[in-house]
Amino acid sequence: MANIIVIENDPRVKSQIKQYLGELGSDEHKIRFFESQQAFEARYFNQANLQKQKPPLLEIPALKKWTETQGDWMLEHQLEQQAPFPGETLRLSHQVATQKITAIDPDVDENINIFGMSKTDLQATTNHIYKLIGTPFQPIFTDFLEKVINNTPIEPFTYPLISASSGQIWLLSLSAKLQGDSVVIEFKNVTETVRPTFNKEVEKRKKEAEEGGVELDRLGTIDLIIFKLNLIKDFKKGWVQNTLTKIKKFGLQPTYRNTKLILLKYEDDGIHKVDLLYPQIHDLVYLPLDRALFLQKVDIILNLPEIAKPQFLFQQDVEMHINLAKRTNIDFISDLGIGMRNPIALAPGLMGHFFLKLPSQEEEIEFYGKVQKSKPHQEYKNEFVVFFTFFGIEKDILSKIRRFLSQNPRYQSWINEDETKFEFSNENIFLTEKEKRIKNIAIVIPDEKVISSLTKTIVDHFHQVRVVGDTSYQNFLIKYLSPKQKNQPDFNPEDIQVATAKDLGSEKIIFYANKESFFIQAPPAPEEDDEGQILGHPQKELLSHSDKWVNLLFPLGSEKDVLKEVFEAVWKGRKIESIYIVHDNKMEPWAASLSFEPQLEDGTIKVTVTPAHAATVKEKLLREIRIPTIDTLIVDSHYVPEDVNAWVEGLNEACRQQNLLPEDKKLKIIILEAESHKVDISQFGNPSIRAIQPIPIDNRSFLVSL
Repeated sequence: MANIIVIENDPRVKSQIKQYLGELGSDEHKIRFFESQQAFEARYFNQANLQKQKPPLLEIPALKKWTETQGDWMLEHQLEQQAPFPGETLRLSHQVATQKITAIDPDVDENINIFGMSKTDLQATTNHIYKLIGTPFQPIFTDFLEKVINNTPIEPFTYPLISASSGQIWLLSLSAKLQGDSVVIEFKNVTETVRPTFNKEVEKRKKEAEEGGVELDRLGTIDLIIFKLNLIKDFKKGWVQNTLTKIKKFGLQPTYRNTKLILLKYEDDGIHKVDLLYPQIHDLVYLPLDRALFLQKVDIILNLPEIAKPQFLFQQDVEMHINLAKRTNIDFISDLGIGMRNPIALAPGLMGHFFLKLPSQEEEIEFYGKVQKSKPHQEYKNEFVVFFTFFGIEKDILSKIRRFLSQNPRYQSWINEDETKFEFSNENIFLTEKEKRIKNIAIVIPDEKVISSLTKTIVDHFHQVRVVGDTSYQNFLIKYLSPKQKNQPDFNPEDIQVATAKDLGSEKIIFYANKESFFIQAPPAPEEDDEGQILGHPQKELLSHSDKWVNLLFPLGSEKDVLKEVFEAVWKGRKIESIYIVHDNKMEPWAASLSFEPQLEDGTIKVTVTPAHAATVKEKLLREIRIPTIDTLIVDSHYVPEDVNAWVEGLNEACRQQNLLPEDKKLKIIILEAESHKVDISQFGNPSIRAIQPIPIDNRSFLVSL
């Protein structure tokens, strides 16, 4: 049931609204029409209304804690004549884990109804009782059970229960206590203590209605206001906010939700809809009314924050993307993200696209953000602060935000910068086993130096983490998501030898290979000693005008796939330098440093082979140890295919199949965006992708994202 105010002076539109709202349930909703803003305000914002005495019904001890809204709800029903259960009291044992009634005291026969239903139906689920409780009281009952489960002291409260058979109500005082894994709820029937006053109040209202009294005409609360724009004279002077403030002041706001507003206007009235986007206005509807659209919008708004099942629109599956936009209040902004006020909490990972003008700046800035968390707003009841971290924000936009923030000398990005306050201690008794668990992070980036730098940043600032890295996405897939290759050598990492200048036959070997065929173009001039060797391979053969260098140094199929991947990345503008495992003429593994650089003028890749440093090789091998699970994947944008959603879901499924991820969890992904491989941010809305960080990395932003 909803109480609706309509400010509209066109008889035809009023008739349509009355007819359409009747389709939502004429018996459930109360509608009051006003021809002007002044008529509505005179009726509802009259100072005399503040002096109104509490209704006699709410002076009864059993109903002292009720609001007028709850009292009005009760007066719209009839009191049941039959008893809800045998005797004065009834105790039900509600098992928390199963949500079922496991015991009834005193026990009754199968043919005895309780609350208008059979004993079998009652015991099936506690949800049956919840549904019988009057709608304005259901949130109170939920809170009541939670407090009992948490052993929080709570006083008895009187609830109206609707009979499952007759639809009439009983008034039952509920108290409860925790007993083992169950909550024992005691119901005490107080219907008869209220009945005399209830009957008098019903008769009084009936008489007032017959005599044309106004008390019945005035709604106790207002759920929705539908108003035509040209009837609001003070609209540009803050009428919307002033009206909502007065609704609270005069006690007209519903107990468990805020009053909603719908604006009506003609599309060709010369007023642009962007100028009407206020966060307090929940929707704008054009005149003349479209029946299905109007009904669906009203149905959704009246059901918020619950999800309304489509009844009038969207009943067929449609394969299309729908963007929803609204003007909103930004509670705060920093160089890491923003806090937005919203009527409901938003799921972590949800993406938002923001357009805003910073104070004192004319130019509008645009950026994306991803939800980090939501928490109840401290100042606005029934609203939330939703925290968005910047998502792939451009450097020039971030610079503008930082310049704006620097104008305020009191601005600070962190609440506390003392890292010792957050150090992990295994002795901390308040930490759960889940919080103590080591989190595993995999980094897959072509650049060894970036992996090394990121690893150091993470372990320096985080506790309980294990970081592994790989320069090849192909290697990552083989290692974690594919069965072991048949031709993959089964060597111990400790057996890998570090190649020196003597082993390579030179301090540096440089050649140019075709980006597609791997063929060496213009082989380097041979040394005087044609019998020179590179890791036991004849130099003349390895550096000939062919692709033999690939077959000799990278003889395995999987290694060739890695090399192909490297060439593709390099040709897109990446300069890659890393330690690679190559093979000598006896198939023994060696570690050498290889760098790759694109030569755009002739379609080749410059390959430079140099000796490796033992410490660097050891560091790389330690990073490539296989981890048992993966919590977060940090991956280069070059490795992300065009169909991002399919890629993410495929990764999640493959990780679950390899037991790298629990069935109920999803991989969290951070994309590193290289200058040479910019991405379309709008395509990365998948909630698993938590951040896009440009290279070079901004450590503060990266650490917050992680």
